[in-house]
Amino acid sequence: MAISDDIAARIIALGLGTAVGTDIFIGTKAKVPSTPGDAGPYISLVDTGGSGAVRTHDGRYARPSCQISVRARQASTARAKAAALHAGLADKFNVTMGSNYYLSVTAVQEVMDMPADSVGRPRFGFNLDTLTRA
Repeated sequence: MAISDDIAARIIALGLGTAVGTDIFIGTKAKVPSTPGDAGPYISLVDTGGSGAVRTHDGRYARPSCQISVRARQASTARAKAAALHAGLADKFNVTMGSNYYLSVTAVQEVMDMPADSVGRPRFGFNLDTLTRA
């Protein structure tokens, strides 16, 4: 299972999203609602590869990463949802997300302004680095 699936499960468990395909979208090819009436907020999760695994005397630890972005008609809505996701997901240790156990989930940066989406909605987001037993 990809890290984005685990993060989606955690977002739903935290009550910050409802379902994949409704307000959470996974991958760059996901079809995010894009008609003028689609206000959002919509959460996009994109696996970003991460760093190479850490090898230790007792095994291998993968370091997958993910970008979380939020788009909405109003910038304040997108920013507020991104901030709530950052607070709920970032800087956690010894946490289960989806069916996987993560030793750490850390934010690479605070919530940042991102380029608008294809229909001009503002976007805000951040990146997460993780460490998990492979």
